[in-house]
Amino acid sequence: MKVITDSRVLNAVAKKHNLNFCPKYKYLDIEDPEYDLPYEFPHNGNVYRLKYFDGCFKLFLIQIN
Repeated sequence: MKVITDSRVLNAVAKKHNLNFCPKYKYLDIEDPEYDLPYEFPHNGNVYRLKYFDGCFKLFLIQIN
């Protein structure tokens, strides 16, 4: 499991799925907590997911393969 901090990947996934990532801390900015998020994000042969980590209230994009 690898947390994605590369802005190129974050911007591509965000643009494709209409998301917004924080440019400084690289977590997902969600205004509406009831927003229905897709479970997986395929991009360039890799699969990504959003994941909470202990002590943080924001979702991060991780690579799962």
